[in-house]
Amino acid sequence: METKELTECDVQAAEFVEATEITIEKNYIGHSRRFGDTPTAQFDITIKRADKAPWTFAFNDSIANSYQIKDENHKMIPRWEKYGDCMGRYAGRKGFDETLRSGGGKWYSVEIKYLAITPTDYDLLACTDASCCETLQDFCDKHGLDDSVKAREIWLAVQDESAALRRIFSTEELEALQEIN
Repeated sequence: METKELTECDVQAAEFVEATEITIEKNYIGHSRRFGDTPTAQFDITIKRADKAPWTFAFNDSIANSYQIKDENHKMIPRWEKYGDCMGRYAGRKGFDETLRSGGGKWYSVEIKYLAITPTDYDLLACTDASCCETLQDFCDKHGLDDSVKAREIWLAVQDESAALRRIFSTEELEALQEIN
């Protein structure tokens, strides 16, 4: 598994992790289709703090961090690239999307393979939010969703996430978490 180069945001997240004395375990469990047709790298994430119950959740990474694409003839791509770097070259071409969705393989001279770059602490902390709309209608209005069964499922999941974060962190720590950007 590969790791990413750290940014200023990653440094802020690392400082937050150190200040709050939490540990974040990241376990790659495979590629899954949790969101849409294209499988992405899925991790089980556990946030632990000495005096609190741990919180475990599933995290699916971006498509760009889930695939590598190589043209063995070096006609289209001169080196290994992330999916997102060369998406414009291949997306929508006959057979490419199907090859990607089926888990990779060969598409003409292009090799597609799974990639699982371990997410940084910033990747994980930046996607959390302890503030949750009180009503489903407020949530739908805020995020431009229709009041549907799927929207309700998302809203309930966000409420669970919010409760878990409030259980692990103090109000001051949650405010500091929101400042990581």
